[in-house]
Amino acid sequence: MLFKNAVYRVGAEGLIVGTDKGKTWKTQGSAVDAEMGPFFGKDENHAVVVGKKGFFETIAGGKTWKQAAPLPFPGCRVDWFGNYAWDPMGNVFYFATTAQPALRYVC
Repeated sequence: MLFKNAVYRVGAEGLIVGTDKGKTWKTQGSAVDAEMGPFFGKDENHAVVVGKKGFFETIAGGKTWKQAAPLPFPGCRVDWFGNYAWDPMGNVFYFATTAQPALRYVC
């Protein structure tokens, strides 16, 4: 994810940031159990990542994380082909699989 001239990705160690077009990378913040993201909110400090246990949110640039929405959502199952999205303005989380329609989780 490109945001304000920096490239971000998530790994087991937390946010990984590159500011020189990906030549070098550094870890930013603390570890988080996620494989997808980040999705940014109002600024580079506000982001959501997705892992097997749910959506995790930071408002501190990855220094701290809190679970914002669980996975699977109540009443659904997770498969390998999930699609995930977050609406930061409405604080709504979306999840869809190939086997069921899109569901939303409102905080």
